[in-house]
Amino acid sequence: MRRTMTVCNLVLLSGWLTASGGVGSLRASSPRVQVGSATGSGLVDLAIKGSKGASGPSVAFDGAHIWVANPFVGKTVTEINASDGSFVRNLSGGSYNFYEPVGLAFDGAHIWVANAGYNTVTEINASDGSFVRNLSGASYNFSLPYALAFDGAHIWVTNRSNKTVTEIDASDGSFVRDLSGGPYNFYGPMALAFDGAHIWVANSVSSTVTEVNASDGSFVRSLSGGPYSFYGPTALAFDGAHIWVANSLNSTVTEINASDGSFVRKLSGGPYNFSGLMTLAFDGAHIWVANPANNTVTEVNASDGSFVRSLSGSSYKFYGPLGLAFGGGHVWVANYDETVTEIDASDGAPVGNYPVGTSPLAARHPGR
Repeated sequence: MRRTMTVCNLVLLSGWLTASGGVGSLRASSPRVQVGSATGSGLVDLAIKGSKGASGPSVAFDGAHIWVANPFVGKTVTEINASDGSFVRNLSGGSYNFYEPVGLAFDGAHIWVANAGYNTVTEINASDGSFVRNLSGASYNFSLPYALAFDGAHIWVTNRSNKTVTEIDASDGSFVRDLSGGPYNFYGPMALAFDGAHIWVANSVSSTVTEVNASDGSFVRSLSGGPYSFYGPTALAFDGAHIWVANSLNSTVTEINASDGSFVRKLSGGPYNFSGLMTLAFDGAHIWVANPANNTVTEVNASDGSFVRSLSGSSYKFYGPLGLAFGGGHVWVANYDETVTEIDASDGAPVGNYPVGTSPLAARHPGR
């Protein structure tokens, strides 16, 4: 039986937040993001193939709180109450040593943070925010670490710069293995998902998706071409049976059978309105897609891929929505303007919008 985990991804690439058909620019030196229509397929390509990029499963709920990674000016991790959106604490400086924190994962007791700028991974007690350990050094082989996933025992880390995936023992932070080369063929690994038995890796530069046995790291398969139509895949989600892939270079979402990697369907065009470096979340019945280039969030039936609704407008206060997470009946959306929007998953109604720090990039919410 597969253990189901929701993995949510958000992406920061090469200093640019870009979209096909509409480009929003994002500089690390800037506290704000421009989102709007513009031509610039070259910038889209730069974002996917650039030297930096980030993707994280991205809201961690620890049973009571939402955690948000803020990678730019503040270089902090913010904790807020999931019950009412109130501020709990900001973690920064000292032993945490956050620098461009871009990915988050929750392991049932601890929060893990990928620091792309320092090539480190930080572990934090979810109960009180206290520091546990900071992982770095040659054995881990971190190189622009971005996406994180937890498989029930181990933490998996994508390393965008050196085309590898690192596996860590969550119990003590010890190194397990490093996957690289053929047949994995990781190239720009941007996102991770765990389906209860296998780890899935989205490779944004080669436009492929790799499947790996979580038990021993062995290669299962690499998907590309044909009907999949992967093009700059930057986000993944698992719905209990299928893997969903966000393709940011052609504004589509591909659905795959997790059991055998076979193609199910591809979603595109109206009324989905996908746009930009999309991120994904699963709420138990529906797939949610954040579209940062047009400031919308799209809801899709996981059962058949049919359109449910597209959310936008002033009540949601979306501004470059970069991260998604589901927990306790609500969807949480991390916006680039240092806020998080809370949505009722049952009807798409806005619940609240909360300040969290500088540039929230990742959020993870295991449940409320």
